[in-house]
Amino acid sequence: MNVEDLFADLRRKLQSIEDRIRSHPFLDLVEAGRVSRGTLRSFCVQQYYIITSDYRSIAYALHRTADATERSYLATLLGGEQSALEALALFGTALGVDADQAFESVPLPGAFAYTACVCWLCTYASVPELAAAFTFNLDAWGANCRRMAEALVDQYGFAPEQTAFFWLFADAATLVESGRTVVQRGLDRGIPAVAFERAATLLQAYELMYWDALYADARGGENS
Repeated sequence: MNVEDLFADLRRKLQSIEDRIRSHPFLDLVEAGRVSRGTLRSFCVQQYYIITSDYRSIAYALHRTADATERSYLATLLGGEQSALEALALFGTALGVDADQAFESVPLPGAFAYTACVCWLCTYASVPELAAAFTFNLDAWGANCRRMAEALVDQYGFAPEQTAFFWLFADAATLVESGRTVVQRGLDRGIPAVAFERAATLLQAYELMYWDALYADARGGENS
């Protein structure tokens, strides 16, 4: 199997969950201007937890592998996480949230589950499996980030630079291509398709849980 066939198979099997992520009602609330600033602050808090955890998990995966291509891919991921943290700080400043304040809050369990899955993948799965999960996940996450960025400017009056965090993920074509290269190398050395399917399925399910948790938070404070 080649990477094109693998991802075509994953898209077919995970289409339902992919559609639920991309059409999530949380995004509808944001685009209608019906999400409170408190929930936007909660979004920021969840991302501080997720990105700082993913950063350490990816660094551990980098420590585990001696493969040059995998190390290059993981190093690129780490650079992306660092850029995301810096851009998140701009978003947080606009909301009155910094990293210290974020970690004084308790994360939403349904949102935190995503980063726990990333930690599992970085610890127990191969780098190609991790790359498959991230690469497949990035399409839906990036699409939702694009919707968030546009709505934050149009509905909430954020300056474009304050939404840089979201555009980092909306425009990640280079990262997608390098991830597919790592996946193909994994296929070439005999990693079974089911291992890639397992990784992608789990991460997509936890991605959906992330949006579900934010939606529940938004409905609880929609009018605050």
